[in-house]
Amino acid sequence: MKSFFALFTESPNSFQGQEPGERIVLFLRRHPFTILIKVIGISLGFILPIVVSIVFINYIIFYGFFYVYLFVVSVLALIAWIMIAYTVTMYTLDVWIITDTRILDSTQHGFFNRTVSELHMSRIQDVYIKTEGTFQTVIGFGDLFIQTAGTEERFMFYQIPQPLHVKDVIMSIAFPEEHKPTPPNS
Repeated sequence: MKSFFALFTESPNSFQGQEPGERIVLFLRRHPFTILIKVIGISLGFILPIVVSIVFINYIIFYGFFYVYLFVVSVLALIAWIMIAYTVTMYTLDVWIITDTRILDSTQHGFFNRTVSELHMSRIQDVYIKTEGTFQTVIGFGDLFIQTAGTEERFMFYQIPQPLHVKDVIMSIAFPEEHKPTPPNS
């Protein structure tokens, strides 16, 4: 029960596994545009068959398929709501936390499957970003990749807002004498 009530009492500036004296610098999720596009796509996938069936409603009623039609629409609505809930849950639970000593990557792979990786700032060798296409360029989001020392996989932040600013912040923490962060574009 203690962990349940901790949800209401803990500071939003802390996380499970935070080390004493560790300070959160950035808390990142994917850009909101990415979730909006998915929810709109799911909604159109639900609404389009209904709009088409409204055109043929006279035939549906005439041939006695009205109750079948209501059943199919109800199943489509249930599937759409489940898909939207799943999409929003995955968006909410996929986070990247950048602290003054390490980077945490918490990736949700399903409702009951999560991977949490951590990378200490001293292991960073290179940070680079990739922005592709018109939407990413105009709206201001992209992918950020962190190359580490050794045989470890690189850390990947997908579709984050202001990747150049995030890169500068990481570089200023990992290499404080060489880099100073640039302010984000508003």
